[in-house]
Amino acid sequence: MEQSQKNDLPLFPLLKPVFPCIPQQLRIFEQRYLGMVSEVLKADGAFGIVPITKGGEAGQAADFYPYGTLVTIHDWQQLPDGLLGLAVMGVQRIHVERSSVDKQQLIRGAITVFTEDMASMPDEAHADLLDLAEALTDHPLSRRLAAENPLSLFQLTWLLAELLPLGREAEFELLACNGNEARLNCIRAATAQLVG
Repeated sequence: MEQSQKNDLPLFPLLKPVFPCIPQQLRIFEQRYLGMVSEVLKADGAFGIVPITKGGEAGQAADFYPYGTLVTIHDWQQLPDGLLGLAVMGVQRIHVERSSVDKQQLIRGAITVFTEDMASMPDEAHADLLDLAEALTDHPLSRRLAAENPLSLFQLTWLLAELLPLGREAEFELLACNGNEARLNCIRAATAQLVG
């Protein structure tokens, strides 16, 4: 697994984690994040999303879990309610090495970006998880990823993480976990607890 570093990356804390391969719609209304979007669009279009551990999405900078996801902006529009709508896509996992908060309460971090195996394909050892993903095929996200058929192990991992009610601890563990197989085993363990 390769790693790269980014310094001074804007971070956007959310209550729900965002995962690689997964598209998200964000509604931006705070001045600090409007400024962040303008800055990011002038650069490479990427920022980090980290899950909140204490605090809220608005107001003072929240405490956050140090693992999250690098996302890129794919589209933006002014919404009917006057807010800015952003379409973002999760790209890779990140680890925040250090962070600081500026006077507008925008968090910036020095991060490690993990470049992972996105090409490995499932085999018979993954039949249980493929069956589970197939059972979820009525979900619009499943249909969207199924258009890229067949799913890689990387896509399968994050699709299941997004659609299953794994709980915050399991979601945090997945963001911190290295490698497709290790993450899929975490999903198996979390699903066993759900049905057990």
